[in-house]
Amino acid sequence: MFKKAIVGSLAVVAASTFFFGRDALSYLKTGCSNVRNAVRSEVPIEFEMERAKQEVDELVPAIHRSLKIVAEQQVEVENLRSTIEQKTAALEDQEEAILALNEDLKTGDTQFVYAGHSYTANEVQRDLTERFNRFKTAEATLKDQQQILAAKEQALEQHTNTLEDMLSQ
Repeated sequence: MFKKAIVGSLAVVAASTFFFGRDALSYLKTGCSNVRNAVRSEVPIEFEMERAKQEVDELVPAIHRSLKIVAEQQVEVENLRSTIEQKTAALEDQEEAILALNEDLKTGDTQFVYAGHSYTANEVQRDLTERFNRFKTAEATLKDQQQILAAKEQALEQHTNTLEDMLSQ
């Protein structure tokens, strides 16, 4: 049975190549297209309307899921932006404090008074080193959060576009 199907197919290919030459594939595509269009034109309008209504009904839950995802991502992005703004301001304050301590150390004094307490130059130097290390860590964390924010904004944009495509359908 399988051999007969293969032989029959080869015979059809050989005959169409003989009759139509290089245009055989073009004729085959055109014939298939005409058959497809003829079948589609015979489908009743009521059936097409029912099919379209069913597709819309299937889209509604997906639209609701997408709306929820977009809303959640918008909240996440706004919260992350707020956190980044706060951390940026805190970093600026830390940087100012580090620069002030550094300037104080450059004066060459051996004793410093801050908030009513007296500190030696070594204590100020140790504090400056610790503050600088914390500053570098906070700065690296801020950069990571900025990268996360960029990725979340991109994902939000993609989900928004998907939602718009669904709504346009």
